[in-house]
Amino acid sequence: MIPGAALANGGGPLLLYWNFFAFVFGSVLIVLIEAYVYGSKGEISKMNALKDSFIANVWSTVLIGIGVPLVVAAITGILSEALPSQQGYYLAIGTWLFERVQYPEWSVAFMCFWLVVSYLLTIQLEHYVLYKRWVKRGEIAAVSAKQLC
Repeated sequence: MIPGAALANGGGPLLLYWNFFAFVFGSVLIVLIEAYVYGSKGEISKMNALKDSFIANVWSTVLIGIGVPLVVAAITGILSEALPSQQGYYLAIGTWLFERVQYPEWSVAFMCFWLVVSYLLTIQLEHYVLYKRWVKRGEIAAVSAKQLC
């Protein structure tokens, strides 16, 4: 669960780097739980709820879970090289952890910050995916997609 070793800042994708089996097992559980919530609270058919959950989780894993950490790491890595006098700050913002890191406590604080950001972005993205899928099917849920997410 060390982001520097895992090359990620959290959630399901962290499991992908740590252990592929743990990622698959965790992802299956997440998809099943979300499908249950979509089906029971949103009154969506079980098959549609399962498909919606799977597709929303694929998008959020790729774009938010993997994409955001890679973009943050790339931007902060480039900035740390371009502005060496501020290198320690940029590496902390990007949660770069390694021996002799200048601001390890900042890296941990920014890791928590990026986890919250990733969580909020995931909710927004999954809401958007669900909403678009429901509109496309002409399906009206008992509860809004945003509330379910």
